Amino acid sequence: MNWTTNLSSENAHEGSANGDVELFAGKEVNATVREVIQNSIDVPNDSKTPVIVEVDMYEESIDKLPRISQVKEIVDNIANTEFWKNDQEVSKRVDLAKQTLDKDTVKIVRFSDFNTTGAKGAKQGHQARTPFTALTRANYVSDKASSSASGSRGIGKNSVKGISDLRMVLFTSQTKEDGKYSSGQIDLATFAKGDKISNRINYLVGDDNEAIAGEVIDDKFTRNENGTDLRIVGVNEDYGQELCEFGLVYLLENFLTSIYEGRLVVKFLGTTIDKNNLYQTILDLPEDTNDSKKYIQSYYRALEFGKKYQLPEAFLTNYGINPADGTFYLETETLFGSKVLFTRESGMKIYDKNFNAAGNYAGVFRATGMLNKVLRNMEDATHTKWQDSLFDNRGNMINYHELNTKFRQDNRYASSLLESLRKFIKDILNQAFDVDGNDEIEADEIANLFYLEETNHEENKQGVVESSNHKISKIKIVKQKQKVPAGSRKIEVTVDDNGEITPTRTRKPQNKPSTSKDKPQKPRTTKNDTTYSMKPVDVTNEWALSNDDGSMDYIFEAPKNMAKFGIEFNPVGEGEIKVNPIKKALYNGKEMKVLEDNVFYTLDNIKKGKNISIHLELVDSQPVGLNAILRELRKG
Repeated sequence: MNWTTNLSSENAHEGSANGDVELFAGKEVNATVREVIQNSIDVPNDSKTPVIVEVDMYEESIDKLPRISQVKEIVDNIANTEFWKNDQEVSKRVDLAKQTLDKDTVKIVRFSDFNTTGAKGAKQGHQARTPFTALTRANYVSDKASSSASGSRGIGKNSVKGISDLRMVLFTSQTKEDGKYSSGQIDLATFAKGDKISNRINYLVGDDNEAIAGEVIDDKFTRNENGTDLRIVGVNEDYGQELCEFGLVYLLENFLTSIYEGRLVVKFLGTTIDKNNLYQTILDLPEDTNDSKKYIQSYYRALEFGKKYQLPEAFLTNYGINPADGTFYLETETLFGSKVLFTRESGMKIYDKNFNAAGNYAGVFRATGMLNKVLRNMEDATHTKWQDSLFDNRGNMINYHELNTKFRQDNRYASSLLESLRKFIKDILNQAFDVDGNDEIEADEIANLFYLEETNHEENKQGVVESSNHKISKIKIVKQKQKVPAGSRKIEVTVDDNGEITPTRTRKPQNKPSTSKDKPQKPRTTKNDTTYSMKPVDVTNEWALSNDDGSMDYIFEAPKNMAKFGIEFNPVGEGEIKVNPIKKALYNGKEMKVLEDNVFYTLDNIKKGKNISIHLELVDSQPVGLNAILRELRKG
């Protein structure tokens, strides 16, 4: 056996910035757990027996790697290629590879699956389009016959290279049809020899340039039944540590439903997780800053105790989807969470989404049958969202002529279906909390309206909604009908040499022509005073946090660079609010100056993209709804 180089004068140089690997940058370990186990649950041997995946990590002698001398030669050839002398990415990859090869042992992470069919087709050769070729020697190719399969675009398998300093992966698969065969990849960069250039990916093959019969490494594990082994060789120390600390969290984030339904059993670094010990495993998870454990626990409760809803009958005539193909599990007796987990038939998480509701809840949406096929067809390469633009109905999966609406474009069908699914979830949430859906707005459409309910502090500690990576405690979002649109009031001020601001003019839009009596008198100014207009500025990202002491924090992401800014807070709510609820506002620990009862300002510079926090001390026991308006002080 040997590692291919395929030197040719017709090849072009390719560097180490592999887009298929970089696609998962920043979440390499999570993506590795997700993508490898996904490949295993996509090929179950039968529907009655759970797929078993074993994850192990260990050190092995560097000399046991197949053709280790040739591996070192490939790395040296890349390092000595003049073309890469000033390429930082290739230099970084070569340095990491050399550091790994200079050690006596190498860290390996092995994923092995059981009760699967294995990757078929090794005997047919790498020119045939088979599952074995798709796994070991093809890019952008997926060969999965099952419509319930999680993967479909052939990119995810490359995620595993991201945790290897060698970018090396070894494959072994045993099937009923072919027996046991192995192969491997090194994916670093091309190198030059004379006027010839190698391929970027070096494949481990036999003398016939095909897969190798049997095993290719002796590491105390030998496959004796059908299934697939994937060994990631040269695992980075930091990634190995992350796998130890958070691997179980990543596993349950992505495959909670698969394990709960008995489709999957995982033996993770010596610990077995199945449907019988699933809840205890969740309770034993480490706490983390992203509240992953709490969300996993809330989704489990939705599956175990939640009320079950199915799609309306109209989905059959409108989209060709049987109502039983979509099931929504909703648990409202929960102290944490306001998200819905979306999964398909395999049970793997696609994404979760926050829906605004009048109380805490946890939900799980499951797509099966035809809905599963349709949604799989519109998944992106990372299998983390559904996009209407990706839907391809050329195979006539859905017969548009049989539907109430004769869709002429695939993306219009997909867009309408996704919107109806969203509305279905919203309608169920509104029913559960007895809310009129016409008065609701989505959490990601909040704009600058937030409402703080009066509540006792113990409840306040537990009632949490997550939005935009911030925790918002006991925030109730409401729509308010305002006589004056937010930001329409015009404010002019003068600023003297000491930074003191004085109102110059304040007026509201009138329904009738104004007279001289309506206009506030303009204060006398000096020649050193500067006149500013306080003009409203749109804010797209903002949050409100309530605190145990009754105060609250208003946080916004600065939409632009500003040298002087103010915040206007207008009380809103049912009836007329006569009491100004804000005692003081503080920015960076310093009390902001008061222009009017509800307008506060500072002359500090703020930079675009920076999170600005305004701390508000409120009148005791004053339930308050506040409309926040950011204003910039501009000359003239």
